[in-house]
Amino acid sequence: MPVAFVADVLQSLPLFHCRVTKVAKLSEADLRCVEITVDCFNYTPVKVTLRERIIIIGEREGVDVAIQKEGLLRRSKRLVCFDMDKTLIDVEVIDELAVECGVGEQVKAITESAMRGDIDFDTSLKRRVALLKGADRSVFDKVRSRIKFTPGAADLCKMLKRMGMKLAVISGGFMDIAKWVQGELGLDYAFANNLRYEGRDGASGGRFGGDTISGEISGRIVNAQTKADLLAMIAQDNNIPLDQTVAVGDGANDLLMLAAAGMGIAWNAKPVVQRNAEFRINQRSMTNIRYLLGVSDRDMRALGLDVEKREKGRGRLVSEM
Repeated sequence: MPVAFVADVLQSLPLFHCRVTKVAKLSEADLRCVEITVDCFNYTPVKVTLRERIIIIGEREGVDVAIQKEGLLRRSKRLVCFDMDKTLIDVEVIDELAVECGVGEQVKAITESAMRGDIDFDTSLKRRVALLKGADRSVFDKVRSRIKFTPGAADLCKMLKRMGMKLAVISGGFMDIAKWVQGELGLDYAFANNLRYEGRDGASGGRFGGDTISGEISGRIVNAQTKADLLAMIAQDNNIPLDQTVAVGDGANDLLMLAAAGMGIAWNAKPVVQRNAEFRINQRSMTNIRYLLGVSDRDMRALGLDVEKREKGRGRLVSEM
């Protein structure tokens, strides 16, 4: 992180009637994360004006800036819900399935139409799934063999579990992959769309029976509203207030979930998500999310997860409070 940027932040704060009370590094070996604690006369207008000045400058410098209220609540999150495709894993599963099934270009065209706003998510998903009709369910095994987890995802999940948090993957993708992700990362919950399968003779095999993709979704589609509803449901089932929840995602269908959570984080997200989410992280490793929770590198080592050497120099983040 440029020292000049930190200096600019410190010089700017008095202009907003903020008194700096503490400057500390959450990353020990370098300036990957600097935490600046301030006293503000009125948090809300300061937050708005700081976003206009410091966050925009940070974008130019390639530095992520987060403005949070200091306090116990920041460090006492109890539930984290993740999107799956392009968040926990490095691919869009339906695109990979489409390539395997020889309908990659058709699915891509529908996806682009949805991104332009010509059709909604539900319609887009139904049309793309229809193009997979007739494929053997073993196609998921082929796609799964190519999937890589996002750097730092496993370490982050281990850290959060050791801190006693509940973890969930809530995906607009498919349960065939979401259940595998749940097992690999040790998550407590997995929610995604269920494909309907049928026998080779065309007879319906129901939700799990059969071995051929019917081209239809079974049950409720996991869209933007469903994602937000599921986050709220998991929180309620575990007696967790919403302000103690975190949501992480990259796509427009994550926005309602990010807004519903106490902390909504846009992870290397699409522009519309970057603009609307309260917090943004554009780094290589997901373990950088720990800094938003006030977890330092020293805290990580205390949990038996020393990732400092693996991450040195990979990302830069400033956390302001």
